[in-house]
Amino acid sequence: ALSVPAILPDRQEIISIVFGVMLFTLIVQGLTTKPLLEYLDLLGDQPMKIEYSQMTAHRVALTRVMNRLKAMKVNEEFDPEFVGYQMALVDGQLEEVKEKLAKLEQQNDAVREFASDQMREELLAIEADTYAEFIRAGQLKQTLMPLLEGVLPDRIGERD
Repeated sequence: ALSVPAILPDRQEIISIVFGVMLFTLIVQGLTTKPLLEYLDLLGDQPMKIEYSQMTAHRVALTRVMNRLKAMKVNEEFDPEFVGYQMALVDGQLEEVKEKLAKLEQQNDAVREFASDQMREELLAIEADTYAEFIRAGQLKQTLMPLLEGVLPDRIGERD
């Protein structure tokens, strides 16, 4: 607007048109960007999935801490009162994390599906590690791939 010379007869009209085009462009972009990203599944429930993954990692870490504290209690490595106090603190945190995870799963079907996929992949990883352990020990003479093809025929095809 400032660069339009004052001597032009239609200066105000040019400024109004430029302002209208800019305003229209910003409003249209602002109103359509989020729905477009959601339609293309580029936005989706990613923040909830990230939060769910973080909470799952926190739950696993607290469970490991609790297991270590139980071992300390059994082996009487520290003062039983101190270990009991620490166990109570960790147990409270663990329950809080479990409640948050359950709440996230209830709020959104996509998060529930994501949790199921994570669990399936974790179970498959355990199975694959078990097969690999037997092969390393020499108890199975086959390679790992044929064993997993029977378990994961559709998953192996996805990578090709």
